[in-house]
Amino acid sequence: MGKKKSYGSLVLDITLSGLGGRVQKRTGYSNKKDLTQLREAIKGLHSRGEYGLLRLWIDDKVSNHEALKAYQTGLVSSDYLMRGRDLLTSLEEWGSSSQYVPENHRVHHHLLNRYKTDLEGQALGHCPEVLRSIKTRMTDEEPTSAFNALRKLCLSYVRNNSEDGTGSDIYQGIRKVAPFPVSSHRTADLHRPFDVHNLDHLCDLHNIPSHGQDWIWWMCLHGLRPKELWVDGWEIKTEGQLEYLEVYGQKTEGSRRRLPLFMTPPSPDVIPRTTVRTYLQRLGRSLYDTRRTAQVWWDNSRVPRNVIARWAGHDARKTMTELYLLQDDLNWIREHRAKVDIWLQTQMDISNVSKDADTFSPYSSRDEIGSKRSAASLQDIKNRLNAILEEWYNSDRKWMNNRYRVDHLVGPLED
Repeated sequence: MGKKKSYGSLVLDITLSGLGGRVQKRTGYSNKKDLTQLREAIKGLHSRGEYGLLRLWIDDKVSNHEALKAYQTGLVSSDYLMRGRDLLTSLEEWGSSSQYVPENHRVHHHLLNRYKTDLEGQALGHCPEVLRSIKTRMTDEEPTSAFNALRKLCLSYVRNNSEDGTGSDIYQGIRKVAPFPVSSHRTADLHRPFDVHNLDHLCDLHNIPSHGQDWIWWMCLHGLRPKELWVDGWEIKTEGQLEYLEVYGQKTEGSRRRLPLFMTPPSPDVIPRTTVRTYLQRLGRSLYDTRRTAQVWWDNSRVPRNVIARWAGHDARKTMTELYLLQDDLNWIREHRAKVDIWLQTQMDISNVSKDADTFSPYSSRDEIGSKRSAASLQDIKNRLNAILEEWYNSDRKWMNNRYRVDHLVGPLED
């Protein structure tokens, strides 16, 4: 018999051998007819030997409605057996499985770490509710792309591990949690790279905080795609004395690459995407303009175009193995990173003609650019100019017919 509680919820009192004996479970029903139907359903499932489903029902991981549906249809969806699995553990195992290429394992690891406190202790059956809770509490400072990536990972896991595939209740529940739409307030894509001379002045003019200026400089120096910076992942590595940036890009085969580390990151945590996007909008720029800026600066530094393509992640040469390509990156970093340093230093201050190009180390802050070296002598400047003239004379384009040299310099600089 059902016992009626003072607050109106009937309790089902039933004995289930093999499941701990007597079970007393509050049903949430106030109608005795509903309670009788549930009792018949539970007895029927028990007689069929559906112990796994009943254990989930006892633990509140399968609802009364779902238990009734399983009894009436005679079908037990694999969803019911999946519901009790630990959500975080299931996603961790799936994210590191052979279903994904190795570089994606790291991306999934960072993604799950970001939402670890939300996922811990949750059952897989509650995945839609967990996603809905995360989406509700998200602030404007958090990247919407990370939430969308988590939602995709959950859909992928359920689709591939449920017998019902995309028709499973859990999958459909996740789908009902809509992803964040693509931002509708993007700055018009005008292809406007920054000028190294007035970037700081422009930031000051539009009241960009110092921390924001630091990250804009960092983005302009390294040219990562927005998704690579905030989702795919990257890290600083060393080989001997060489410090470089390893980028785990996913867009093309050439997106996984290594490039010079020109400046140490301004902070351990990357500036939020929405924050830097707002700053760039004040400057009349888009996120991608920082990437274009890097490529323009590298080109102005006389870095070869094929090296620029590789640093930007454009060059996916299918005839080479990835290992060979990545090793090639390190050789190019050693050979060409100083060119960018020389160009930046001389653009900020013409007297900074490099005398120690082979001993480059990353800038500790943007303030070092233009003030890193002591002023060069007139002889240093003359030697540098003569080297450029000689390079022009020997170039393949043959536009300079006569060989020229600088023999004497007159100016305010003192030797």
